[in-house]
Amino acid sequence: ITETDVKWSLLEEKDRIWSRVSSWFEHTRIAVGYNTLDKNGTRDQPGGTAIILRGKIALTSTTGVDNSKLGRWVWALLKGTNNINTRIVSVYSPAGSGKGVSTVYSQQLAVLQEDPIRKFWIDLGEQLREWIQTGERLIIVGDWNEDVSHPRITEWMEIYGLQEAILQLHGRNPPPTYQRG
Repeated sequence: ITETDVKWSLLEEKDRIWSRVSSWFEHTRIAVGYNTLDKNGTRDQPGGTAIILRGKIALTSTTGVDNSKLGRWVWALLKGTNNINTRIVSVYSPAGSGKGVSTVYSQQLAVLQEDPIRKFWIDLGEQLREWIQTGERLIIVGDWNEDVSHPRITEWMEIYGLQEAILQLHGRNPPPTYQRG
């Protein structure tokens, strides 16, 4: 799940994702990322990510969040047979120049003191390198806030040996994945 738009710590316990999902399945494991460093006192917070695992896979997996505490990504590590490990990563990339104090860009700029978009791509790349070095298979899903056919993204993916699924299926003119494209 990308762009959850919630500062989970400010919700009542009954409204938090863990409480709401716990009755849906026999076993559940949830990773939630949101900007825990944000000083805004409202429950609405742009951005954020989550992964929900259910059933037996929830019992044998581990989850985690982006160490920056900015809610940029969460992950689930699935341990398979023959020591094949697959990490699923849900990401939310900040967008634009972030006009307004409540945008993801502005929130992260206040913490990072540098361009949050540039920092996102650098930090995610460093994290991917670590996971790749351990031999993990990666599935990365997300809200990139950019056209996935843009050379900035396709070239970045090539560095890490990633393939964009939408482009693989539809070529350079994929169908819109958002109301504006």
